[in-house]
Amino acid sequence: MTVYPHSSRDTFFIYCVGQSLVVINAFKAAMVDQGVWAKPLYGTYKGTTELSFISLMSDYRKIEPWLREEESILHIHSFDARDVPKATLLYLKEGREEYIGRFVPVPKEEALAADSYTLDLVYNNYFICKML
Repeated sequence: MTVYPHSSRDTFFIYCVGQSLVVINAFKAAMVDQGVWAKPLYGTYKGTTELSFISLMSDYRKIEPWLREEESILHIHSFDARDVPKATLLYLKEGREEYIGRFVPVPKEEALAADSYTLDLVYNNYFICKML
């Protein structure tokens, strides 16, 4: 299992731009054009399997127009001494943030048994939000 050390004070967010291949491809092209890092991920949220992305929170304003249909984003921030970040759901229309645990790497079997998980397609690592 790969460990992801945090870099300085960066915070991240995981989000979807919909599941239409046309929209996803347009989004990818727009992010490349704007120089925005948007790494593809895969996972489930509320029982729905979906393609998602992770980006720096500092790029949120550039990505925000693509999030119109989204209920929430997963905000990954506040790394502790073990490099384990907090995970909060940020509800976009309400502006409310809800703490849901720490974003931790887990074995595949544990991730697939969870309600929601994220899969890093590059390193084949699974993550869940877990109360520690």
